Amino acid sequence: MILDTETTDLRGYICDIAIIRATDGEVLLDTLANPLASIHPEAYAVHGIQDADVTSAPTFAELWPELAMLLAGRRVLVYNAAYDRGRLIAELARGDQNLDVPGTWECIMLQHAAWVGEWNEYHGNYRWHKLTGGDHRALGDCRAARARLQEMAAG
Repeated sequence: MILDTETTDLRGYICDIAIIRATDGEVLLDTLANPLASIHPEAYAVHGIQDADVTSAPTFAELWPELAMLLAGRRVLVYNAAYDRGRLIAELARGDQNLDVPGTWECIMLQHAAWVGEWNEYHGNYRWHKLTGGDHRALGDCRAARARLQEMAAG
């Protein structure tokens, strides 16, 4: 499965989350989330989600049981997995919930960087590339990440 989130700011809370099946792109989860915090204007400028859009959305705590069930025992593919997994952990910590995020997490961004093969001497790793083709909403970025996987698989 492929997961993506959008947040209130770079270190903020989740305001949009989606999961699609990697094999066929079927949408398994696509929802706004009430972050119980204001969405920063710079984040709004990127993803277009504003406070008014999420006021009646479920909170992360309300979404967590379904989300945990979807992730449990699954391979979770994410473009920049460390970031999205970190945001899930931050949400769980905020809710005093179990800090274990289920699933086996893999980073499409790191896989793509190695596939492209542009070495970054300064960082001592392959150069990361921005995800293109998405719309900076969770579902659109899941679909863009799936397209990136398909591009790599095609060679």
